[in-house]
Amino acid sequence: MERITTGNVGTNGETEFHHVMMKMIPDAYGTTVNFTDRQTYTIDQSVDLTGTHVEEWDDLIVAVLVQDYASKEIYQSAYSIEDGIFNTEARLTDILMDGSSLSGFDPDVFYYEVHLPNGTTIVPVIEGIPIDPAATVIVVPAQAVPGSTMIDVFAEDLTAHNVYEVEFFEGGVGIIENPVPVTSVYPNPSRGMIMILGAYHSRISVFAATGTLLTSIKDFTGTSLDLSGLPRGVYTLKIERSDGRVLQKKIVIL
Repeated sequence: MERITTGNVGTNGETEFHHVMMKMIPDAYGTTVNFTDRQTYTIDQSVDLTGTHVEEWDDLIVAVLVQDYASKEIYQSAYSIEDGIFNTEARLTDILMDGSSLSGFDPDVFYYEVHLPNGTTIVPVIEGIPIDPAATVIVVPAQAVPGSTMIDVFAEDLTAHNVYEVEFFEGGVGIIENPVPVTSVYPNPSRGMIMILGAYHSRISVFAATGTLLTSIKDFTGTSLDLSGLPRGVYTLKIERSDGRVLQKKIVIL
């Protein structure tokens, strides 16, 4: 659409028109997409504006609408930002548990164990404080104790992404010694971005169906693995944890 047009003035007294639609991409039916919770989705499309009455080419913008195909309800909408520069900081400056800072927090440590008194049934309230105020923080609370609360942090560019995990155990440190963190791999199937939790300082390897090693990370310290460069198919993800435990999992890239 064009932000403002003045060349289509009629006789009703209006001298300018705002957000004048030029084309719908690819057409009025839009593009059907399947979203996965908290997984970034990218779509690339283009349109030919030849023959379209555009007054000023540098006045064009794009509007995106996310709509339910059946009910026609609009869930979200946004305008494009041309030549925008967005922050890629996707870490937290603090994690609050019931309003107090989590002991031992470090922005570069993504897994924490919290030992609660025996008989605890109420899951502590967790809040993530981003380093960049423009980042998006999504907290997925544990459903019970024991359990894990996940904190997704999306940078302002909505591409850089980290996940912090706070795992709750029932019983003091003297009762539960050296609890084993749960290793989680999701989503599966995936479009290429795999989230891996509970594998801090592990060796991560990805093998083709033939057994060929495709990629390997000796000291994994993040929370995500980008496999979008691989062709569609079934692969084996091998996680060799620092405590000696080994996990192998079949993953599907769509």
